[in-house]
Amino acid sequence: MLMDSGNLVLVDNHLGNILWRSFEHPTDTFLPGMKMNKDLSLTCWMADDDPRPGNYTFKQGSAGVNNYIISRNQSQIYWESDSVVEEISVLVVRLLTNFTKVVEDLNYTKRRPDPLIGYDYNSTRLLMNSSGKIQFLGRVNSTDEWSIKWEELENRCKIYNSCRNFSSLSRDKRKSHIG
Repeated sequence: MLMDSGNLVLVDNHLGNILWRSFEHPTDTFLPGMKMNKDLSLTCWMADDDPRPGNYTFKQGSAGVNNYIISRNQSQIYWESDSVVEEISVLVVRLLTNFTKVVEDLNYTKRRPDPLIGYDYNSTRLLMNSSGKIQFLGRVNSTDEWSIKWEELENRCKIYNSCRNFSSLSRDKRKSHIG
């Protein structure tokens, strides 16, 4: 069954058991209704017109809920967010956590619904593109095309070893934005 959310669900008609859900096995795209966890990852396509698995993977980092990494060639860390929400757009974090807010205390972590959504996530998606950028896209109603609302890796300083060992790169103002 293809659900309204875009989730393709395989169901055993006799027993009614769910056998498989596409939201648990994404390729390069993360849709509203999915939930990022330590077992879920997005793998880019080899090229825009070649759906073979590419070189970059986006997944939750080992530091927890608001920590994300992009790996190159399955293992080499290419980019890692600081565990600070500003590092990744608040809208993107809400999408990745399926609109739940994490409340942390010294002894426990608790999830609760996020009352501050206020953004229309219909016709949005998160894409791990073939050049190693993670992009938050929205559909433009007048043209029916996808528009970049936010992307990471515009700032080369955030890419590990982008200038090789013992060198530096001047920090330009970041181009990440929500539009």
